[in-house]
Amino acid sequence: MYKYLIIFLLIINLSNGLDNNYTEINEIQMILDSYHFICKPELDVFDCVDMSVANYNFFKSIGYNVSIAIREDGFMPNGAKTGHCFAIIELSNGWVGIETKQAVINTSASIGKVISIPELREICKTPEEVYKKDKRKYHVTCNVIEKN
Repeated sequence: MYKYLIIFLLIINLSNGLDNNYTEINEIQMILDSYHFICKPELDVFDCVDMSVANYNFFKSIGYNVSIAIREDGFMPNGAKTGHCFAIIELSNGWVGIETKQAVINTSASIGKVISIPELREICKTPEEVYKKDKRKYHVTCNVIEKN
């Protein structure tokens, strides 16, 4: 009897948290869809590093707690691991990622898509930490986000 009561209370608690996150997630997605990138994505020119930093700076400027996540993203033909990074935003009950891959979003219509956070290699608290890990010497640091 107690076992079922505990499970029931746990389900109620989890669903309340999800309801709260659902509202926050919708709010974040509405913001993402109200802006677009003014640069076209191009590997090693304007890529996930630049877009994640742009989203980091943008969401930080409007009051969100933001970090940048780095994860493994596959392998090169020579067997070397490839990485991917994206901004992550703290919610009242957890974190969500902001995906910027061209396969997921149209960057001329949105600055990202809210995603659940996959397995991460590392979390960087500032753009400078991400830049230190990137092989490029130059990064797009000007404002690249514009209102739709």
